[in-house]
Amino acid sequence: MKKLITIALASFFLFFNTAPTVKALLKPPVVSADSVVLMDATTGKLLYEKNKDSAYPPASTTKIMTMLLVLENSNLNDVVTVSKNAEMTDGSKIYLIKGEKISVKELLYGLILASANDCAVALAEHISGSAGKFATLMNKKADSLGCKNTNFVNPNGLYDVNHKTSAYDLSLIMQELTKHPEYNMISTTPSYKMAATNKSKEKRPLWNENRLIQKNDPYYYKGCEGGKTGYTIQSQHSFIAVASRNGQKLIVSLVHDSEKTFFPDSGKLFDYGFDNFELSKQFNKNDKVSKDRKSTRLNSSHPL
Repeated sequence: MKKLITIALASFFLFFNTAPTVKALLKPPVVSADSVVLMDATTGKLLYEKNKDSAYPPASTTKIMTMLLVLENSNLNDVVTVSKNAEMTDGSKIYLIKGEKISVKELLYGLILASANDCAVALAEHISGSAGKFATLMNKKADSLGCKNTNFVNPNGLYDVNHKTSAYDLSLIMQELTKHPEYNMISTTPSYKMAATNKSKEKRPLWNENRLIQKNDPYYYKGCEGGKTGYTIQSQHSFIAVASRNGQKLIVSLVHDSEKTFFPDSGKLFDYGFDNFELSKQFNKNDKVSKDRKSTRLNSSHPL
């Protein structure tokens, strides 16, 4: 019979079961990405990892850091005036126009749903004045979150030899981003029409590229609360996603995938996590914990 590892959550102490119940776990799925993490979002406990600290160019999964900083440093109703730099950005974009006035909220929909690089630059300039200064802010934030193998040089993930992160660091960023309900609201929207602006009379239609939240898609995953794809030829494929079930929230991070199997791989990893691990509260905030009690809790396990 399978065993569930109890992840002990407390305000002052975090205790996690290890052996012998690990031997009773189902084998984790085989996934193709080179750097992989499955994390419990509440505790930060790693439930599975492969080369978790290996750094690769993350392509547009970079944009979860961009969104995090925007949510921390602006309001959704702030109005952004698009610059020539934003208009001329390479890669995927929604074709912003110099002088266009558009809200932060609308730009975030473009950033996450359409993976628009021009939206990333417009938002970065709104926060920091330039994309370069914003990259400095990105690295400062990454360092504060405990990211040890990350260096950002732009807000959108366009390939640069010095622009890198690992699956573990990307998970730490997503763990922080999930604290913002605006992320869940935007990232789980299947499609969206951006409002008309002073430069664009037509409403721009957007379609969410995260197939895990599309109910009619074969890769739909019930409980998925958002995610972000990433791809360039040099960077290969990357993907980060979060899902919840029965009060437990998990994060899957897949970086540098040459096989483009990140959607099915994410579903398999989520299933592995939810089927084999359980989040349970072991102590109350003001409990006095004796050594004997600690010992008892550390050896506990729950049969399925």
